[in-house]
Amino acid sequence: MKRITNTTVLTALFSLLLGLSACDDEERISYGRLPAAARTFIETYFPTESCVYAERDRDDGHREYEVRLSNGAEIKFDAQGPVSYTHLTLPTSDLV
Repeated sequence: MKRITNTTVLTALFSLLLGLSACDDEERISYGRLPAAARTFIETYFPTESCVYAERDRDDGHREYEVRLSNGAEIKFDAQGPVSYTHLTLPTSDLV
């Protein structure tokens, strides 16, 4: 009976460790903690908008940043500074 308990505990611990290592490490950050190139891009192309949400995501050793602006635009950056890709989601009122 004791052997089954040890096996069960070891299996549960292994499952827990495996689950924790698979979790993304997302952290909400302030606008000032974005890479300088990301801030420059936002200030150049969206000078009248403010940052309402910024997040740093560490997934598989790569850092990425996601920013949401006051007009609804969502922009993604990589950790090296230059914009790696931009995904803009604008409200339909801006498309007319």
